[in-house]
Amino acid sequence: MALKLDWTGRKELERLARVRWQCYGAKEGDLDAFTRRSDQGRFVDGDVCIASDNGMDVGTATSLSLNMQVRGKRIACQGVAWVGTSKSHRRRAAGEKGVASQVMDALLQKARDRKQPVTALMPFRASFYEHFGYGIAERQQIWTIPIAVLNGGADTQWRFGSSSDKSAMLACRNRQSSVGQCDVETSPAAMDEWFNSLTSDSQLFVDDRDGKIVAYCWIKTIVENEKTIAQLAQPAWESLEGLRSIFSLLASFRDQYTAARVVLPVDLPINWWLRERQIPHRLVEHAAPAVKSITRMQIRVLDHVAFMDGQRLLRSANRKVTVAVRECEGTVSNFTLDLTGDAIRATPVTPTSMDADVEMSDVVWASIASGDLRASTANALGLTDICTPDAVAALDVLGDGPAPFCYEYF
Repeated sequence: MALKLDWTGRKELERLARVRWQCYGAKEGDLDAFTRRSDQGRFVDGDVCIASDNGMDVGTATSLSLNMQVRGKRIACQGVAWVGTSKSHRRRAAGEKGVASQVMDALLQKARDRKQPVTALMPFRASFYEHFGYGIAERQQIWTIPIAVLNGGADTQWRFGSSSDKSAMLACRNRQSSVGQCDVETSPAAMDEWFNSLTSDSQLFVDDRDGKIVAYCWIKTIVENEKTIAQLAQPAWESLEGLRSIFSLLASFRDQYTAARVVLPVDLPINWWLRERQIPHRLVEHAAPAVKSITRMQIRVLDHVAFMDGQRLLRSANRKVTVAVRECEGTVSNFTLDLTGDAIRATPVTPTSMDADVEMSDVVWASIASGDLRASTANALGLTDICTPDAVAALDVLGDGPAPFCYEYF
């Protein structure tokens, strides 16, 4: 089944809403909601792929132009969103590529055409996207914290936010992303989207100090097991002091909420800020935090030299490592990383010019390059083929620094 692939966008919102509804909707009445949501997106004309079969729209996906911060380097990034196949076309004949696979092939080519060295997505099923070279690049911890164990403070800088705060909020958010690992910058269009989507069911709070917003969050009220929970949506802070200020704000809500819920990177042990630091290993009767670990974002590196060159290191490995990455298309990418000094120097090599020190799949390399998976751990798990014994130890330098985490969502 060879599909016709149209690249379109806001000029065909009605068509886009309908095909998204065919992919994700549950009932006829959902179409209006998909129409409203499609009109709020941050995409532009040329970002949306709609696949059709004999004149019938059967699949879609969106290619966003974003920027990702990786070890102090700002990198053009494709954000893949809304990948879907119409419920009428979920099956394919033996030997044929399915709708979603053909759409994904088109999206990867779009990223290459736009010279975006990395592509990222939040998968519905990670194993599906591994077929296209995407590896896990982010782990999250979902904290549910009883208000009773939060430490309050005398902070009086919080106030309700409004649309007039957008520019100051955007500045705060991008100060946060600039020091992150695999964090995607929030664009003005994305900030507009959050205001449009969150205002109807949450309240915005900003920590405004001398005209500068140092933290903000939307707070949504949810009810679980007859308990009221304050759930943070799209929070941002420019430093850990800003996050602590958010916790202080939440502590003042003890009369309205039983608990607070916030999603954080795996390397933030915030239980050390709580009155009860225990995360119980068994049923307890006292108030204590609970945490659930999940994975979310996947990335694929499309241009290894453009992605790695110029990234900053926290320590020097004093080693040049030649890496061979087996791409899902059947080719092999070869490049050398000079890990001497405080910056990475990346250069391409031909397969015959130098034997590789390390060889692995594109899926594994994505997790190592992002810092989510240490090279020595990957080797111990049997995920790499090693040619030179000390190469793995040298690549472990990529695992230094903050855990990869994306505060943006797309």
